[in-house]
Amino acid sequence: FLAATPPDKWALYEISRRCNELISNGFGGMEPRFTCNVWINTRQEAHKLLADLTSCFQGMAYSDGSTIIAVQDAPRDPAYLFTNANVTKGDFRYEGTSAKARHTVALVAWNDPADLYRRKVEYVEDTAGIARYGVIETEVLAFACTSRGQAHRVGKWLLLSELMQTETISFSTGAEGALVRPGDLIKIADARRAGVRMGGRVKAAAGAVLTVDLAPSTAPGSQLYVVAPDRAIPRREIVSVIGTQITLTVPFSPMPTAQCGWLISSAAVEAQTARVLTVTEEDGGHSIIALQHEPDKFPAVEQGMVLQPRAISALNPMPGTPTGMALSEQTYLFQSTTRTKLNVRWTAVPHAVRYRVEWRYADGNFQAAETTAPDFDVMDAEPGHYEVRLTAINAAGLPSATSAAASYTVTGYDPLTDPAQQVNITVLGSATIA
Repeated sequence: FLAATPPDKWALYEISRRCNELISNGFGGMEPRFTCNVWINTRQEAHKLLADLTSCFQGMAYSDGSTIIAVQDAPRDPAYLFTNANVTKGDFRYEGTSAKARHTVALVAWNDPADLYRRKVEYVEDTAGIARYGVIETEVLAFACTSRGQAHRVGKWLLLSELMQTETISFSTGAEGALVRPGDLIKIADARRAGVRMGGRVKAAAGAVLTVDLAPSTAPGSQLYVVAPDRAIPRREIVSVIGTQITLTVPFSPMPTAQCGWLISSAAVEAQTARVLTVTEEDGGHSIIALQHEPDKFPAVEQGMVLQPRAISALNPMPGTPTGMALSEQTYLFQSTTRTKLNVRWTAVPHAVRYRVEWRYADGNFQAAETTAPDFDVMDAEPGHYEVRLTAINAAGLPSATSAAASYTVTGYDPLTDPAQQVNITVLGSATIA
């Protein structure tokens, strides 16, 4: 049952501002990020209609008991910090999605105004996902969509969300749970998963010096977040850490109070970001379920930015980009036939347990293989230009942030230039052929 009360207009105002921003339509022009073009002339179930309408801007709607609130999957600041210090028994529970639920191809249905609004299908694929999981199709309806560019963005957003946001995080907390609601972003510092202490409670604050409950594991240049008295989540850069005292570049204003939460995120180990799905009251507190959130997926959808894996644990250090890659060609004998192979060698990368080698001949498709040794042979190489990419992978299956790349032109085997095939030749005479 939905009460006859107006929805939260301020939430809708924030959503409308994002929807009206002009972005590239993919065809050389600009268009609003989201538009809704629909004529509703039939009676429908209210919850279904609300779900359809909010899907236009990649959102959802829920009731807080008195009004309808719309939320959108969009960049925003975190609403709260959760660490082992303010979670029941310090316990975060993780659950991953099935590989079959990670689609790699989306068939997006939309209505084409240039063809009398007939339904068309926009094909969207994720090549990296296809290489890892194969072709797993899903069909999706872009409700009230009359733009091919918007339909394509819907497909990319769906694929990246399923491929990058693969975990749900559940935990129980006390009164803090009442301060978040579905759709909010939260920062999580789980020492058991990160392998280092990154969060806790503030004991005292004086100027630019913060005294915390236990000494953190971090380095200068890291970012420190706190829960301010006004419920904002400001952050400051760390200058130094001496025991439990953290010196910041700039003092907080207003100053954090004792027992408020703090959290550190650094380049070496980032704090996890999650979007709240549900908040349920329970005896003495609240139970929260959140979904892993990848904030860089928005520029990846709209600007084609390449997503890089995040280092959220020191237990499985991220491997660096391979260096010292060298390419050369060699000959080998196969069934009495001399053939050419392209040899790829590189310097072993710390924390890498295997390497993914990708290569292509001329302008063909890339082929891939994995090896545990710091060298690889492309057998039976044809004469011509080759491009090679190399990625290091750690024990957790996480790849290096960037790949090394090189190219080489194979000349191929020529028996006339092979010294082993040359014999002594004596010229007996000469003649001129007219």
